[in-house]
Amino acid sequence: MELIYRWFLSFIIYSFLGWVCETAHCSIGARKFVNRGFLHGPLCPVYGVGALLVLWLLPKDPKDTLSLFLSAILVTTVLEYLTSVILEKLFHMKWWDYSRYKFQINGRVCLLNSLMFGALATVLVRFINPEVQGLLSAVPASVLPWICLVLLAAVLLDTFLTVRELLELKGKLQQMHKLLSEIKEKTDMQKLHLQLTVEQKLSKLKSGDLESKEPVSIRERISELNRKLSELERGKIHTHILKAFPNLSSSRYEGALDRLKERLQARKKL
Repeated sequence: MELIYRWFLSFIIYSFLGWVCETAHCSIGARKFVNRGFLHGPLCPVYGVGALLVLWLLPKDPKDTLSLFLSAILVTTVLEYLTSVILEKLFHMKWWDYSRYKFQINGRVCLLNSLMFGALATVLVRFINPEVQGLLSAVPASVLPWICLVLLAAVLLDTFLTVRELLELKGKLQQMHKLLSEIKEKTDMQKLHLQLTVEQKLSKLKSGDLESKEPVSIRERISELNRKLSELERGKIHTHILKAFPNLSSSRYEGALDRLKERLQARKKL
């Protein structure tokens, strides 16, 4: 059981170090602090999972650094690709996109990142993990369960709040997408009606295909839809997710997501 506690603490430590690396990298690029984390707290769980996989699957004391480096590239690349696929399937959003990079696969992974992750994993196995395990071994066995319990409770609570926020965001995007689609449909109908000649309108009225009050009803419906859309946009924008992942995209809810991003930018300027 003690071994499980130490592995869990290793996961927390490497999730935190991953958050530090991601936040530093993005903050330097943006020239401002960016909390680059999936969770609200200072943890990037994918780094913790990646570190444990590397430590479990790769030799602990490899003689060939090149073999370690190449193996680490394979493990971390597969993990990043699968994480991207799973998150997109769950929430219908793409959290990162490497399409603009050379040597990339479906925008989910790219050679540059794979090389960096391979290098980090090699340093982890050779230098960082021995130090971390040395520190953890100094923690009294009687204290380990309590530390793990507190940390586990914090991580579970953060995960619950984050997933709830993501589901709320997904629901809002679905509603906005539906409204935008109907607004487009009604607007197209209105344009088509305006393009009809007087003779065509009279002909359709006689045949019963066109109601005389149709333009008014369409305008009223478009106004009602725009009002509902504005109410959704004025509500909670889920700033944590949009700030942490500014390149977040969605092929299914593209227009709705863009509007939320614009609303967030407008709030920043106030």
